[in-house]
Amino acid sequence: MKQRYVLQSFKLAAEELCVTPGAVSHQLNTLEGFIDQKLFQRHNRSITLTNAGLRYFSRTSIILNELEQATADLGMASKKKKLSIAIPPTLLNKWLLPLINMRHLSQQGISLNFIDTLEALDFNKDNIDIAIRYGLEPPEHVEFDKLFEEEMIAVCAPNYLPHVVTTITPQILQEVTLIETTNRLIQWDLVLHNLKIKPAIDQNKIFFPNSIQAIEAACNGLGIAYVKQNFGVPPNLTMESSLTLLTCLIAW
Repeated sequence: MKQRYVLQSFKLAAEELCVTPGAVSHQLNTLEGFIDQKLFQRHNRSITLTNAGLRYFSRTSIILNELEQATADLGMASKKKKLSIAIPPTLLNKWLLPLINMRHLSQQGISLNFIDTLEALDFNKDNIDIAIRYGLEPPEHVEFDKLFEEEMIAVCAPNYLPHVVTTITPQILQEVTLIETTNRLIQWDLVLHNLKIKPAIDQNKIFFPNSIQAIEAACNGLGIAYVKQNFGVPPNLTMESSLTLLTCLIAW
């Protein structure tokens, strides 16, 4: 109910709400009875708000405005073209989000729906339009473009290793903890296999589900992580150049 109608008459308020003046009067009487306070001063030809009515109106008007805005926002969102993108969390945060021009998308009436997952989703069943995936082989039965090749490097905090390391040896492995990212295709076991190094059965390892957590663990001096070179590696991490050529992962 708009303030200008309330302050003039129940009749104008009723016209705004498409009900009878009697219905408005009844509802307001019920409200006053419920809170046990008078909200209106009734005059011969008009009504005014009491002090309690002014306080009540100032608070409820905020709520009603928010409700109106929320309804409008939902209505606008439903009218926009929605583009659903499935993408791994680290790739979303460190690569895709900085590239998005939201102003341009808004002008085109397009809204984005991100599904940050490492799982392979079904385009038909999961209602997605685009999937950005890591992979060693090109996918089958779908159209795809290769975005880039992914160069992996080993990183650790600057003071984690007591001396400069130029190559990984079984002796070095005894001194360190390897930080594994469980949802990545390339794991430390494959890296060490490429180096022709057999890890010890009791090799120290800690496991995280994604690269963001693995990088944070490396920053905190918990071990050596194996991550993509350009995705969020902070400057306070040591780059072990001897590991940068171990393997490349192609993102399809």
